[in-house]
Amino acid sequence: TFLAITIFLVIFSAAWSSRAGRHLDNPTDPRVATTLTDMGNLTARDMQLLRPRFHIQPPGGGWINDPNGLMQYRNMVHVFFQYNPYDAIWGPMHWGHVVSPDLVHWVHLPVALQPGDPWDRDGCWSGSALLMDDGVPRLFYTGVTNFSQYGYYYQAQAVALPADPADPFLTRWLKPA
Repeated sequence: TFLAITIFLVIFSAAWSSRAGRHLDNPTDPRVATTLTDMGNLTARDMQLLRPRFHIQPPGGGWINDPNGLMQYRNMVHVFFQYNPYDAIWGPMHWGHVVSPDLVHWVHLPVALQPGDPWDRDGCWSGSALLMDDGVPRLFYTGVTNFSQYGYYYQAQAVALPADPADPFLTRWLKPA
């Protein structure tokens, strides 16, 4: 069984300026910030206007990167992503989890995967979310151990299963030993 999710993306040929309220197609327009100095003078309100409206954000701060799993399950779209809940910099990777019924309204759920088992005690890195032939989703990820100043020495492929496959939100995940 193959499941695909179509995501529509719009790419503009120029950056959008909230201050000018138009595309940056006229660099001589004095209302358009065209230099780094001009960008540095943007107010907090200007910056808020530039913030993505439909972009998944970390809940209450933290670091987010690498969408690891996109999956539709029981009429909900699930997005899993690498997430450091402790700081807004790269750090011990967890898997964050959001769901949406319509790709516009998103709900943050508890962390799906967190480091702590012998095979992933230093991080739960990138992977995939798959809906298997038995109808039960799985999270496949890279578990990392033995972090040192020279890098990560051991990586293992790991799997997690939903604690309750009947839960459309998939709020709890189990990592079998």
